[in-house]
Amino acid sequence: MSEAIASPADTPPPASDVNADTEAPAGFRLQAVEICNWGTFHGDQHYEIELDGRSACLTGLNGSGKSTVIDAILTLLVPYEFRHYNVAATGSGAKRERSLRTYILGAYGKEESPESSRGQTRFLRKPGTVSILLAVFRDASFQRSVTLAQLHWVTASGEHQGRYLVKEGEARIPDLGIAGLSVNAYAEHLKKLGWSYDTTFDPYLGKFSGLLRIPTQQALKLFCRTVSVKDVPSVTEFIRSLMLEPFPVAKMLEDVETHFADLDHIHTQLEDTKKEIRLLTPVKTHHATYAAAAGEAGRLADLSRAARVVMARDASVVLDQAIAEQEQTRTGHLATAERLLGDLKKIDDTILSTKLALAQNKTFVALADLRKQEADLSSELGRARTTRTAYETWLRALGREATVGSPEEFARVRSWARGESSEQDSRQQRLLKDSGIKEAEALGVRQRATTLSEEIQSLDGRRDKIPKEHRDMRRQICEQLQIGEAALPFAGELLDVSGHEVEWRPSLEVLLHGFALSVLVPEDHYRRFSAYVDKSEFRRRLVYFQVPKGTGANVTLDSTKAYGKIVIKPDAWCRGWLQARLFDDFPHHCAETMEEFWQVRGPALTRNRHIRGGARHTKETTHGARDFDLLGWSNEAKIAELRSRLTHLQGEARDLDAQAQKLEAQAKSLKGGVELLRKLTEVPEYRAIDVLGIEAELMAATQRREELEKADGALQALNAALAEAELERANVSQQRDQENIAAGKLEEAIKELRRRRGEFVRVVNAAATDDFPWQEHEAEVAAYREQGQLTLRGLEQQTKAVVEKIEEAFGKARREAEAAEKLLLPAMASFLDATKDKGYSADWSPVAGCAPALVAHMNRLVEEKFHDQEQEFNTMMRTVLLKELQVGDQGLKAKIRANQARIEELNQTLRDLPYNEDTIVQIVSRPSKEHTVLTYRAKLEDCTRHVIAMTDAQLLERFNAVKALVTYIREHRSEAEKGANPNHWDTFAIAEIRPEAPEEDPVNWFTDSDGNSGGQKAKLACTILAAAMAFQLNHTRNKHSNAFRLVMVDEIFAKSDDVNSAYALSIFEKFDFQLLLVTPRDGRLKLVQPYVGSFHLVQNPTTMASTITSVTRVELEKAAATTEDDGNP
Repeated sequence: MSEAIASPADTPPPASDVNADTEAPAGFRLQAVEICNWGTFHGDQHYEIELDGRSACLTGLNGSGKSTVIDAILTLLVPYEFRHYNVAATGSGAKRERSLRTYILGAYGKEESPESSRGQTRFLRKPGTVSILLAVFRDASFQRSVTLAQLHWVTASGEHQGRYLVKEGEARIPDLGIAGLSVNAYAEHLKKLGWSYDTTFDPYLGKFSGLLRIPTQQALKLFCRTVSVKDVPSVTEFIRSLMLEPFPVAKMLEDVETHFADLDHIHTQLEDTKKEIRLLTPVKTHHATYAAAAGEAGRLADLSRAARVVMARDASVVLDQAIAEQEQTRTGHLATAERLLGDLKKIDDTILSTKLALAQNKTFVALADLRKQEADLSSELGRARTTRTAYETWLRALGREATVGSPEEFARVRSWARGESSEQDSRQQRLLKDSGIKEAEALGVRQRATTLSEEIQSLDGRRDKIPKEHRDMRRQICEQLQIGEAALPFAGELLDVSGHEVEWRPSLEVLLHGFALSVLVPEDHYRRFSAYVDKSEFRRRLVYFQVPKGTGANVTLDSTKAYGKIVIKPDAWCRGWLQARLFDDFPHHCAETMEEFWQVRGPALTRNRHIRGGARHTKETTHGARDFDLLGWSNEAKIAELRSRLTHLQGEARDLDAQAQKLEAQAKSLKGGVELLRKLTEVPEYRAIDVLGIEAELMAATQRREELEKADGALQALNAALAEAELERANVSQQRDQENIAAGKLEEAIKELRRRRGEFVRVVNAAATDDFPWQEHEAEVAAYREQGQLTLRGLEQQTKAVVEKIEEAFGKARREAEAAEKLLLPAMASFLDATKDKGYSADWSPVAGCAPALVAHMNRLVEEKFHDQEQEFNTMMRTVLLKELQVGDQGLKAKIRANQARIEELNQTLRDLPYNEDTIVQIVSRPSKEHTVLTYRAKLEDCTRHVIAMTDAQLLERFNAVKALVTYIREHRSEAEKGANPNHWDTFAIAEIRPEAPEEDPVNWFTDSDGNSGGQKAKLACTILAAAMAFQLNHTRNKHSNAFRLVMVDEIFAKSDDVNSAYALSIFEKFDFQLLLVTPRDGRLKLVQPYVGSFHLVQNPTTMASTITSVTRVELEKAAATTEDDGNP
């Protein structure tokens, strides 16, 4: 709802607000009030008060219904949001009890409630009953009347319904004519009668306020406030809420937020663009470096290839010349070799004829046989020497005499070697067999030690002595049957040998061994246990006993018997059964001597595990092979004994290992001798080592050959001719071979030259195939070549040197490109990661190939988007700063000035009102020091300081201040609305001063009315309210104004302060207000009599039916006297 209330379009104001030509009271005054079914005014009749525009007094006892009438008028005039019922009552509880709904239904008391201890409200009327309120206002000076009416009811569902009526002219409740009509017919009916008809209060308010000349809602707030003019709790709040024009601070802040939202959007876009540019700047920088280096590397790569082509072309020319030269040389060598081949043929003919002549010589044939014999004996002699050396070495290794000089000695050695070899081989096999036996024994001992170690580990984790395999078997059964192991004990876990009978333990352990490994099964588990055992395989013997319930028979212990030396675990659940079982099954007599063992009848045993059971005797001597230590619920002694046995077994295993190793070493020592003996027997005969005999035969053959050669002269001549011819042939053949070799080398060299030329030619041809323009780079290649001609030997090196120089430059450029790329790619990745919400990654990736696109993107941002966004931001920033904030700030300051002018105008009114004999009161303003105001104004100042002279760069910086202000507005809305409201920029007080000396210190200084008497509070409140009402209703300067004149005051006067009460009434009279006063029936009636024109008595003797009667002053005085005589106030 707007603060200002405009006149309705269909109700034009009078030609003038002032009528000075008549003596009739000016302004709209209350003519009459009528109510029906309102509060305790109950029934079909309507109750009326005729005031005829004069001031009046409502009086009656407490609870009679005076405030109910006042609240009816408030309902007709005041909007719901600042309407308060029963304002004369004190305490918040009373306020909560009065509401529009309680008035409509007619609340009149409480009754006991079964659901609540507070009681249940009683109502006079049921839902659906219509309450009617009506008031007639008349401006007698203009002869104009306005009637207001309201219809209210509560539906069956508890919902409130209201109808709001306005009519120019006078009307009464009967004139409505709604009796018997349905609610749906109200609108049409009443509109026909000339009433404006609304279903909500706001349009109704606009209509009647324009007609009654009520300019603002503040006037109605003041009107509501004057009903209970008891005090002024806070002068500042009073002035702000009731005297100053409301300021549209919410709309102002909304406008700032709206424009800032647009500005923030643009700023976000601008910052986003700047962020992209900032992130792309290193991309652009690094890409420029990368592109330059990569371009140079590319140019040098082409130059390197061109260098290879240019050098290959030049090298192929050099190689063509070399190939031609070496081809010519090779041809010369081949011609010489061909000539020498003819010479060889002639020499071969000579050699052949000489050999034919020799073949016909008998001496020559004999010599050939002798030479063959010499060769064979020479080979045999070499083998004999080697064999004899080895043979003598073997004999010395075996400790024998190394010299064997005859076949007889050789035969004796051979015979001895055969016999000795067989004997030592048999001994070696025996040693190896004995070593294997010791190793097997050691393995068995270690296995027993491992078993003992596992048993010790098992015993370490428990206290009983039962072997692990039996415990595992029981655990399997318990897990399957879900029975605790304690419920299925082994008998050995519950039995032990008595402490003073320890020397009998070995025999008793043997005797009870089988029983100790028996499982004791309670009767409750017997069937399940036996059924499971029957269908299961445990791979070992299982013995168990069914143990019935009961304690068992009483047994007298005999220490000479086996059962007497056994103790049972104290907490064993089957103690009685065990006692009986031991007595029955183990009555063996414990014999101290063998004589006693022989003499006693029946079962008996000795300390040495010698047991008799009838005719059957056993003597257990396998101690260590089986574990007979089972009895007892503590296994400490058993663990100690097992550890001792484990130590013994470990030592025994070590000894057996040592023995096996010793035997194996002895067997290995015999192996070498056996091998040597075998080698001796493998020499087949004495001649294989008869070096002296073979040497003698060789010397004899040589001597015979030499004698034959000296005896034949013709043979000597033929041999000399053959030797000469063969020597010549060798020389010629050597020369020919040298020529062929030289030609072959040249051929290989030519092949190599052609191969090299082929490689160079392929390089040139490849460039031609690829259309590579290597010719364009010849000049650049020449710059890298050293001066001088290419040499055949250094073609590749010279080409390599040129290429390496270029490659070195290429490598440098490539490294620069790679270094730039290492900076470029992270910069690109950083940009794409920071902008992944924009989807750039779909088109670009952090690879060098995408860099030009990113640089182009940055250039577009800089050249197009950034400039436009910056310009738009600066334009809107100036708009927000200048239009919304600076202009708004000026408007706030203008509002402050308007407030000050308004206060000054109100002070002017107060100057005409003497407060005390020589004083007046004035409203004084001071700048507010409230934190919310100071905070907002500081933030606003940060935004608007030096706005006009600001540069664009400063505008961007100033944005943060604007953002801080808007953030404050959003996050602290209520504080911001308070701080931004210029009505809060000042605080107010009331100064009581002497008008002739205004510069002196005030006589009194009021920021509230605390510390004053009730009458003084009411006096101060009435002074301010009366002046404010006159000011708000625009009739401070002319008593003939047609402004709204009604003021209602409900029980504000103190009984003992007639002076201040009279002053308050005179103030309202001075401003020509029509007063509707509410007072109790007491002495205060005399005080109001001079100021009112009529009295109206409200009565409610049953608390359920209020009535109102117009009475004369005399009738009222008589009624008051009668009441005081009765003792009622």
